[in-house]
Amino acid sequence: METKLITWNEMKEAVEALKDGQVVAFPTETVYGLGAIANSEAAFQRLVEAKHRPENKPFTMMVSSYGDIAQYAEVDAKSIAIIQKFMPGPLTVLLRARQGIPHYLDYGTGIIGVRFPAHLELLALIDAVGCPLLVPSANHSGDAPCRSERELLASFKGEIPLIIGDGKIKGEPSTIVDLSEPGKISLVREGVLPFAELEEAFASVKGLKIAFACDHGGFKLKEKAKGHIAAIGYEVVDYGTSDERSCDYPLFAKEAAKGVASGKEDLGFLFCTSGEGVAIAANKVPGIRCGIGYDDVATGKNREHNHANMIAFGQKYMKEEDVLRRLDIFLIEKPSALAKHVRRVNQLEE
Repeated sequence: METKLITWNEMKEAVEALKDGQVVAFPTETVYGLGAIANSEAAFQRLVEAKHRPENKPFTMMVSSYGDIAQYAEVDAKSIAIIQKFMPGPLTVLLRARQGIPHYLDYGTGIIGVRFPAHLELLALIDAVGCPLLVPSANHSGDAPCRSERELLASFKGEIPLIIGDGKIKGEPSTIVDLSEPGKISLVREGVLPFAELEEAFASVKGLKIAFACDHGGFKLKEKAKGHIAAIGYEVVDYGTSDERSCDYPLFAKEAAKGVASGKEDLGFLFCTSGEGVAIAANKVPGIRCGIGYDDVATGKNREHNHANMIAFGQKYMKEEDVLRRLDIFLIEKPSALAKHVRRVNQLEE
């Protein structure tokens, strides 16, 4: 195999190679990494071969959005607060893996490591690939990490097709913390980010208040969602309804929306048969932006791009396990500060 050295300006080649299941080397904001798409076991096997290490040791997953994290890992109020405060950045967090993820991602450990890097070109690469990447440091198992394009070529020439070189790495590894046990943070490796700073932030986390409302067609799903949200450390405020007797969804959705719009609650979750009716009702309240969580990506983008402060779900047309995961995705995602999104949200408000 010929190994080619390219620049970020030639990123399209790297995108195509990664989509094809190949392994590509690139700089992060800390050290050089080897990347392979996370949704292909064949790509995982190529990464194992490139690293020269046993295949039963999971790799860190690198993401380009907060919502991606909750698709693969379980989170709670404290872990979400740490992730939102320190990521993107030189931090790797160990979280409990979601049930049903591919076996090779955690190899039965029940734990998955996640990185959200603060490297704009790398984030653009992951976005363009359309899938998180598995990314260990760029070295053969047991060797020191490569610190230059020359070292990368010497180590991986003929083993991988592409190396992206820009010579701008800091050379210091990320800090790794274990957040897999609820209510606890522990240090695995101290890197660029001081652990004392993480500990202080973890101790000061305060759970948000979450407004809930439904009609009779969403009552059972609302009750399941309330239990889940309370269990992961948030305060639940229930605006009804309180049973499955037929009722009018606008009345309950309106009250929850007023709570969020006034600032009494931080965010809101609404439920009816389809999710449509309660969303329409909520959006009649000034200051509310409520979308429908019909899939994982849309749920995250509602929060990220549209700065949604409420989201609606349909009990009849959505699986309970999907909705509970999407609650986490909505909670972990942050409104984007990019000018185009801020401009558009301001236009909505006007």
